Amino acid sequence: MNTEQINSLFKNLNSLYADNKFKNAYIVMFGANKPADRSIQFLREHSIETDAIIDNNPLAWGQRKFGVMVASPESVLKEYKENAVILIASKYYDQMCAQLVKMGYKKGKHIFQTIKFTDYDISEDTAKIYELQALTGLELYQSLKRKYGEDVQILISPCSGLGDVYLIGKYLNVYLKKYNIQNYVLVVVGNGSKKVIDLYGLSDRTLLMSQEQIDSLAKCSSLLGNAVNINVLLHCYRPTDILEGFELIQHRINWGDLYKYALFGLDKSDGDGEEPIYPDLTKEVQVKLLGLGAKKGKSVLLAPYATSLTSISDFVWEEVAQRLTDAGYRVFTNCFGKTEYPIKGTQPINFTVSESKSILEYMGAFIGLRSGICDIVSGINCKKVIIYPDDFSKHFYSLNGMRLCDDAVEIVNGAEKETIEECLRCFDI
Repeated sequence: MNTEQINSLFKNLNSLYADNKFKNAYIVMFGANKPADRSIQFLREHSIETDAIIDNNPLAWGQRKFGVMVASPESVLKEYKENAVILIASKYYDQMCAQLVKMGYKKGKHIFQTIKFTDYDISEDTAKIYELQALTGLELYQSLKRKYGEDVQILISPCSGLGDVYLIGKYLNVYLKKYNIQNYVLVVVGNGSKKVIDLYGLSDRTLLMSQEQIDSLAKCSSLLGNAVNINVLLHCYRPTDILEGFELIQHRINWGDLYKYALFGLDKSDGDGEEPIYPDLTKEVQVKLLGLGAKKGKSVLLAPYATSLTSISDFVWEEVAQRLTDAGYRVFTNCFGKTEYPIKGTQPINFTVSESKSILEYMGAFIGLRSGICDIVSGINCKKVIIYPDDFSKHFYSLNGMRLCDDAVEIVNGAEKETIEECLRCFDI
């Protein structure tokens, strides 16, 4: 999910919430996908629980996601439920809607589309909105030039994902030196992004802006091209010719390659970028760990939540946690915000990006669904087990493949028992 889709999802969910559609409703997510994950979290933030997740894929049936069972549409909805509210965020909305209509449910009463997956919208209204946003971005760009000089290069990170920002920090100094760029401003969204950039010593020329401001700069760049000196550091903002020069048949590129070669225009001779610099273990962090009962070298941090990739079954995490606990480990869950809850049998913990090295080297081990925190963890000296939802994501986002490290144990989520055993193999359990 990109930023625009996430914003659209939350806007539509907020609208349904304001209209009291969820009051006394039997709430169903159609599709065991990432938008369903985010929708469940949104509702939980408003003290509303989801009753069921339905999916047409038999392989998903029987799994639990965020404590909610995944089942077939027929098993949940065959017996007509007048108070059903069924949320769909899928490019197969029309087919899924038709399936539900045959079962007696109605659009606008029971069935609601939370994201419209449209490739292009060339309506006049959309063009006007785009133009207004680009003009707002142009005004912002001109104000930055007045402050930093006519030759300033504006580098914008429109995504707040930790992994994206980690890669920007990794290659930015190399890019600046290679192209002799001395006057620049890096614009990021969110304090988390700023803290990642701080690890690379780039805080002096880094600005925090709102998502709306950054999006307006991106639209200005897209509309005016070389007429403005704005570089959007996100691969999906670039046309497909950024891959020109890659021998795609012989070389399968990964996510890190897109940043290094396509976005920053680097090559193999430029090396693998810079490493972040983490603070040493402080007394405050040590007191925090001792207060939580962490055992040095005998603790494990679980990170089951991801912004982009689909979550995996709760059963996997619970069984891994139980087996580790039985083997004498203290097990923690990385939790941020109201929507992330600790895995059963574990203790919640949250920490800043700058504390991550101290905490994980003290604990000794990390098991996580591939997400931005995995990039942060990649260079830390601890046992690392990374779970990918499928083969494609394992190739494209591989920490080892991206040369962020060479010691990660990387596994593809399969049958629950197989995934559990793969996770625990390096713990000799």
